Amino acid sequence: MHKDCIQKRFQTSKATYKQSAKIQNAMQKTLLALFKKHTPNNLESVLELGCGNGDFSKKIMESFLCKDYYALDLVDFSSDFVDSNICFLQGDFEHLDSILPNLNFNCILSNAALQWSNQRALLPQLSQRLKPNGILLFSTFGTNNFKELKELFCLSLDYLNLQDYPKLLENCEILDSFESTQTLHFDSSLNVFKHFQNTGVNALKQNFTLTKAHLKAYETRFQNTLTYHILFICAKLTRTKLTDKS
Repeated sequence: MHKDCIQKRFQTSKATYKQSAKIQNAMQKTLLALFKKHTPNNLESVLELGCGNGDFSKKIMESFLCKDYYALDLVDFSSDFVDSNICFLQGDFEHLDSILPNLNFNCILSNAALQWSNQRALLPQLSQRLKPNGILLFSTFGTNNFKELKELFCLSLDYLNLQDYPKLLENCEILDSFESTQTLHFDSSLNVFKHFQNTGVNALKQNFTLTKAHLKAYETRFQNTLTYHILFICAKLTRTKLTDKS
């Protein structure tokens, strides 16, 4: 992953992301419901990965008592956290040990961000940063996400299937795991690609040049639709498995 490219594209989309990211905003609501379902009202420490402008972070803080809430993002959103009790940190969550060393958490959560990482390496590390009975709760995207881009341009992140996650979280019990597919419809193929730009997703590939031929091909083949494949996972660290592994 070219993190400098990802950072630059999401930095550029800061002003347009909230209005354009309708799918991600809906995912946030589902994630909040799962948080309420699986976590106690009083938490010692929470870590959020890919926090963005802090909308989700502040909703958590409004509904729960969290002594220490750390919000981490690759882009500098510090100005959005000035009047909050949330500790914002700028950095790459794939290098968590250098940002927050020697800290474990009651809950680690993330909305629509982990797909930008090497999940096969990251998720086992995250489970090791949970306190006993700690919760790992996240939404991300599956293998059919943006299938139109993959078919037409061979552009895709290394998405996983829902069935891959129990293997990556072998120290955890999966409490909730489900998926859904949402299709967006646009007035033109150009607006599809504006949607990518406004939500930072044009970081899928560096130096990609969009042409009129691309736009025509997209409209002809996909009728200006775009597929989101959404995954939700909630896992609980189990002492028995952790003890067995040690």
